[in-house]
Amino acid sequence: MLPHLMGSFIRRKSGGTRCIQWLHPAACKGHFVRAILEGVSYNLRHILDALGQAGLHFGEIRSSGGGARSPLWNQIKADVCGLPIVTLANEEGCIAWRCHPGGCGLRHVCLRRRGLRQMVAIHERIQPGEAQAAYEIAYRGMLTSTPALGRISGPNYSG
Repeated sequence: MLPHLMGSFIRRKSGGTRCIQWLHPAACKGHFVRAILEGVSYNLRHILDALGQAGLHFGEIRSSGGGARSPLWNQIKADVCGLPIVTLANEEGCIAWRCHPGGCGLRHVCLRRRGLRQMVAIHERIQPGEAQAAYEIAYRGMLTSTPALGRISGPNYSG
């Protein structure tokens, strides 16, 4: 079961909601998939807001790996977070970054600056679009409804 359907990875005082909000009774599989993508994006926004309150502010979000291949999800993340989503030319940039320090430490593999620049080269920049205003309203609604739903659904699955 996806953790986003069982609560959340984000610890909140009110706990997780364990539901998908605002779906029409005629919703099909595509609506549920989009709801999951939006839910994960709202979690990302919540984390960015918390970091902002701690004094850390960002001008863009870098996305790599399998999810970065989805134009729909990239646009949803840009609209929900209100920040550009930047995809990398090297889709597995995170893996390459993890391998780099170990390789240099072992002195078997040491990437030069040019190689590092290629690993983080920008493939595409997705700007927030027209849906940003609607997502902002929905995000504010989620922040106010989550505590009430948490009281109904019980303790957060993630502990």
